[in-house]
Amino acid sequence: MKVKRFEDFEKALSDPTPGRVFLLAGPEPWQSTRLRHLMVECYMEQLGFEHVQLSAEEVTSGELARRLSESSLFANGVILDIANVNSLSRKVKTELLTAVEDPGSNSILCRTVQTRLSSGFLGNLEKASLTFMCWEPFQRDMQKWNTRLAKEYGVNLSRDGAQTLDLYASGVLQRMAGAIERLSLFFDTNDIIDRDGVLKVLTGRAEQTIFDLGEMLFMNQRSGAMDAMMSLIRIGEEPVGILAFLFSQWKLIIRARDILESGGSSRNVSTELGLRYMQLDRVVAAAGKMHSKDPVADAEVIATADTALKSGGDSFTVLAGVIFALTSGRS
Repeated sequence: MKVKRFEDFEKALSDPTPGRVFLLAGPEPWQSTRLRHLMVECYMEQLGFEHVQLSAEEVTSGELARRLSESSLFANGVILDIANVNSLSRKVKTELLTAVEDPGSNSILCRTVQTRLSSGFLGNLEKASLTFMCWEPFQRDMQKWNTRLAKEYGVNLSRDGAQTLDLYASGVLQRMAGAIERLSLFFDTNDIIDRDGVLKVLTGRAEQTIFDLGEMLFMNQRSGAMDAMMSLIRIGEEPVGILAFLFSQWKLIIRARDILESGGSSRNVSTELGLRYMQLDRVVAAAGKMHSKDPVADAEVIATADTALKSGGDSFTVLAGVIFALTSGRS
């Protein structure tokens, strides 16, 4: 059975029951990691289970049955935690499908980054499991995550502080969670953190920020974008993070431009993309000013840059290439 809401899957894990099978699928890492840790914690603390981690590439034929049938002197059962289940050998996949039909007094957690679960091995596994698909949240849902995570970490944000954090995360949940954790280390639970406070912690200083880079780039200000990019690299901003931020902003601007060119208004952009206040104003302004008219070519430039950065490419050269490709050199 597929569960659509993160909170409902959390609830199911928080009430551990022997003999259950879970499947975490999809590419978003924060939700998958959070749910996995919750399951392990609840099954170990409440039921006295042992946590056994297996990597698909290392599982041999017969191992699953042996792990599930062995009794332990120190545990009441086993949580069999299998990563990358789609990489199991064909024979072990068949054995896993047999095991999930009757795991006995144990429980099984299967994980994959794949998203197509409708057929084949993953389709059969989904039918036998309580399943949650880990996607990046819609932009309109990021405020909810902002509020939830801030409460968990004891972080109090002013209105402009919360808006700045939303803009910094740009739809990437792991980026938001990491940012809120960093804020919790710098501020007391009684502090109210405003925009400048957020910027000083997340970018090193409030004067030159990743937001300035995005605004200059998509407003076709090449020189300013280059200066902002070099400044961010100097103060230690992660190049892959810079590119991820620019990509998330680019997607919003392209969609906003489509809406506006089809006769829509700023209100339509806000409704469809879940943008508000400062972020809405930035995206709408950029949609009317953005130089590039070929989204496919833009996407290829960004994808090539992502591969280059993750392969050890020079940060300045790679990011400069993105800036030059997306701007005309004329303000």
